[in-house]
Amino acid sequence: MKRLDLLREILRGRGRWTEAIEYEAHRSATFYPDLHTLISDGWLGEAIEVSDPHAVFQINRIRTAAFGGSHDQPTKHLGEAQTCYVIKFFPEFRDSYWITDDRDAAEYARAQGITTKGHAQADLRRRPRWRLHRRRGITPATRDAGTRPERRRAGRSRRPLTGTPAGSGMVVP
Repeated sequence: MKRLDLLREILRGRGRWTEAIEYEAHRSATFYPDLHTLISDGWLGEAIEVSDPHAVFQINRIRTAAFGGSHDQPTKHLGEAQTCYVIKFFPEFRDSYWITDDRDAAEYARAQGITTKGHAQADLRRRPRWRLHRRRGITPATRDAGTRPERRRAGRSRRPLTGTPAGSGMVVP
């Protein structure tokens, strides 16, 4: 969270965010005060809104099937799913790339043909969660992935990769 200045410099006025990422930033600003500056300065512009019912349905499918979001937590992984959908299906963002600090999201995005930037390369020996589940014929939403503390005890916690803020930013090259 302390490197928002670096992210701003990298984006050079080209960054955008989805409404779910904006909401996440507002909610997280209580814990990460630097996010107040991001919000007040407005350098990610107006949040990209997704209102088409078919798009909302597809985003929810991505959120639950690819990222393990659940129906009882409707905003969990919504930002990642919206970002993937917007880059892939909104014509004005098709040539954009995605900056994220989430390895699984970056791996999924790359598998969908979306260019990702701004994070350490994923360890190639480690298979991303979504690929393992698809290979086994199940999705994270249909199996018990365990709570975050359970994953930590099992040695499967996610570590932050860079100093970029949690969530995503999109950049038009």
